[in-house]
Amino acid sequence: MNLLLPHRRGDRGLARPSTLANLAQHNVHPGQVVPQRSSEIGETTTVVHGTTVAVDAAALLIRGPAGSGKSSLALQMIALGASLVSDDRTLIEAPDDGPPVARPPQAIAGLIEARGIGVLHVAHRTRARLCAVVDLSESEMDRMPPLRVTHLVGRDVPLILRAEGPAFAAALVQLLRGARVAP
Repeated sequence: MNLLLPHRRGDRGLARPSTLANLAQHNVHPGQVVPQRSSEIGETTTVVHGTTVAVDAAALLIRGPAGSGKSSLALQMIALGASLVSDDRTLIEAPDDGPPVARPPQAIAGLIEARGIGVLHVAHRTRARLCAVVDLSESEMDRMPPLRVTHLVGRDVPLILRAEGPAFAAALVQLLRGARVAP
């Protein structure tokens, strides 16, 4: 996601984009919690490098290295009825009980990067409960995978690995609608 920074002298009035490549230069890795100071971030909130979409109130965090297709997968899911929560960075809160909650940082709420087009404004949710994480850095090898989990903000969250094929985005939307039959 390109975030626009305040312009500097010599930029001819254009804002300079800050990209995910900048995160890599500072040794920030996909899925890593990024400590930041902000009034948006409370004691039980962390910032995760990832894109989050939701169907109704059920959210899916998509994580992976820069260029792995996080925003592209999110756009496919949005075309199938999902809503954007946040692109590139997601605030994850740990409520006293229940699953983690995902929300966008105010500066990028409703914005998503479309590779080759630029930053788009899209309808978005201000918060949704995190139901699963997709990791695009690993491919799923099992046709019927075992239940996997990852740990975020003190909670176990179901983990899904990248599945090759044209139906992956549609299957994830159905998953968020509660369509998964337990393995």
